[in-house]
Amino acid sequence: YVATSPFRFGEFPNVSTGIATVTAAPEAVRLYTTMVNDLWQRAYKGRDGAALLRRMLNSV
Repeated sequence: YVATSPFRFGEFPNVSTGIATVTAAPEAVRLYTTMVNDLWQRAYKGRDGAALLRRMLNSV
C-alpha cells in the first residue's frame, strides 16, 4: 500500500484530520518503492551521515 497526502507533512489539515489517499495499485507501489530505494542509496549514512548532521547543526 501507498498512502500520500496532498498537504505538506506537519500542516494542520494533514495532522488534524488525517487527509490522505491510500492505494494498492501496482504502478503506485512500484513508483514509490523505486523512489525510496533511490533516495536511500544516495543518502548519507553512518559516520558520513553523522558528520553531515553535525556540520548542518553547527551552521545554525
